[in-house]
Amino acid sequence: REEKNLKISLNMTSGHQFYDIDFSGLDLLYLPYYLMDDEKVDFLRRSNAKIVLSMRNAAKRFECDRVLEIYSEYRDVINGVQVDDLDTLEYAKENGLGPIYGDFQLNITNIHSAELMLMEGVHLLTHSVEINLNDIEKINKKTAVQTEAVIYSRLPLMTIKSCPFSVIKGCKDDSSCHNCDVYDHYRLLDRKGYAIDLMRFRGITT
Repeated sequence: REEKNLKISLNMTSGHQFYDIDFSGLDLLYLPYYLMDDEKVDFLRRSNAKIVLSMRNAAKRFECDRVLEIYSEYRDVINGVQVDDLDTLEYAKENGLGPIYGDFQLNITNIHSAELMLMEGVHLLTHSVEINLNDIEKINKKTAVQTEAVIYSRLPLMTIKSCPFSVIKGCKDDSSCHNCDVYDHYRLLDRKGYAIDLMRFRGITT
């Protein structure tokens, strides 16, 4: 896009330092559904932030239903929903949640998939982190869908429901994940010798 159309968005995954951030300079704030509460919403109202409710990792039906409840409760400050897979996209469409913003985890890599998202009602999509600048330029020039790109982020290389350390600790479920004293002491070592950090949050390991 032309430089004059460049905008800044922030995609949050936790509430760490939430009240230390100046949201007034943002064009979009992607806020996870599980962080929305009266206190944060009142704070965001005062900052005039344009909030998009993120459905990232809402893998279960009751989590999607919780998104719908929050969307209805705070409709006056929510400007759309962010989806990260085809299931959450379909749920958003079925329940009239919108406008719909596509997360990078939809993995849109070419013109055809971008046009499909446009036909499915996606208002704006984030380019896949796996494509290069040439591919981004092609999608931007040859499709009508609005786009954005990830500039700085802690990108998950893999997302799994199970926890690699549950065997070590003998965990039977994920009820004690929030008190885990193990996961941040270890890293995964890939075949090239790179040490990869692990994060366990809300029953998801990345």
